Amino acid sequence: MKLVTMLAGSLAALAAIPVLAGVTAPPAAPIEVVTDDYYGTKVDDPYRWMESGKDQRWLPWLKAQSSYTRVVLDALPGRAAMLADAARLSGDVAELRGATQIGQTLIYSKRLPGAEDRQIFVRTGKGQPRLLFDVAKFGNGKLALDWMRHAPSARISVAGLSIRGSEHSSIYLIDIATVKVTDTGIAQAEISSWRPDSRGFTYLKMVGTPGQPDYYINAQPRYHDVVTGKDILLVPRDKPPVAMTEQQLPEVAFVNQGPGALLAVRDGRQQYALYAAPAQAVLDGKAAWKSVAGFDDIVVNHSAWGDRLWLLSRKGDGNGRILLTSASNPDLAAAQVIELPGKPVINFINAVSRDALIAETVGEGGQTALWRVTAAGAVRQIRLPMPGTAYVNNAVDGVSATVALAGWFSPTKIYRLDSQG
Repeated sequence: MKLVTMLAGSLAALAAIPVLAGVTAPPAAPIEVVTDDYYGTKVDDPYRWMESGKDQRWLPWLKAQSSYTRVVLDALPGRAAMLADAARLSGDVAELRGATQIGQTLIYSKRLPGAEDRQIFVRTGKGQPRLLFDVAKFGNGKLALDWMRHAPSARISVAGLSIRGSEHSSIYLIDIATVKVTDTGIAQAEISSWRPDSRGFTYLKMVGTPGQPDYYINAQPRYHDVVTGKDILLVPRDKPPVAMTEQQLPEVAFVNQGPGALLAVRDGRQQYALYAAPAQAVLDGKAAWKSVAGFDDIVVNHSAWGDRLWLLSRKGDGNGRILLTSASNPDLAAAQVIELPGKPVINFINAVSRDALIAETVGEGGQTALWRVTAAGAVRQIRLPMPGTAYVNNAVDGVSATVALAGWFSPTKIYRLDSQG
């Protein structure tokens, strides 16, 4: 209550300050309207010039905004005490994220108190954690870690690193045993999935100009073989095998522990179109993609394991329905429908084994509830160690998944969740 009271008082004080140290107002941004046409809908953007990063007005304007903000914040009565309270309660603790369990190997990221960047650690069994990757040292403070994906073999990790603030990732490979980092030379790319045998991975390659509106235009879904170094285009953009515009993003992902592959075509909305094909045919350039769901089916999330394809659809039910069909021979019309008790809002679904799925829902006060759903239609809520916000990381080996759980003022803890929930 003390923190809330101080915050309310500071905001009231902010509203009462008309002039601060001679600074009367934040600097105005130049307005230069650029109009885009999105499928017949015209949208005006008055600040497109800011996206370039090369405009000579950008940094001076940004620094002036920062100076004005600093003056306003420093003048707030009680701000220093409020900041100290917030740091004591939440900021001066280590932050854990992105834990992945593969057999006896646990890989996770950790941001130490006061640090700006995360470090990646690996632990085998009950042994001591060892540092796998320190982006601050590797990039001399100039690079940021955007994401990491670990091979099912637990031998290689793929890291997305970008120049700080740009979020335009380049792909790096990290040998988990030797901690050797290799630049693959793949710039402007985001990984989609690892091949089940860990031989390679699919990724989405952006071919537009970084920082410009055309950055995502005609993005290419590709496959990179880590053994041979071979890199191939999986879906040609000039003659796409499925309905697709140049603005849409096609992502190809291998099915976990299965022989199939899935193609998701996205256009910025939450729902997307989904197609299926044999993985080997996709790699050979001979895939005949079969439609799983169209945009009108309002599929917003999917997860597959073996030949089981789970879908989260909001068609006819804004809270979401779980559908189960075959990954190799999908039939949405005949899909099994599984409902959760009380029909809560379903956020995500994660297949953790061939026969089980974990569904994340929103409970009271925005807290997460987790449910174990089986292919037989059995549904059971999972009892969490404490109330809070939970994030489930997909199981890779079908034995266990990880759950990152955090409360309002409780630091994130990583829990192991076996396939039985």
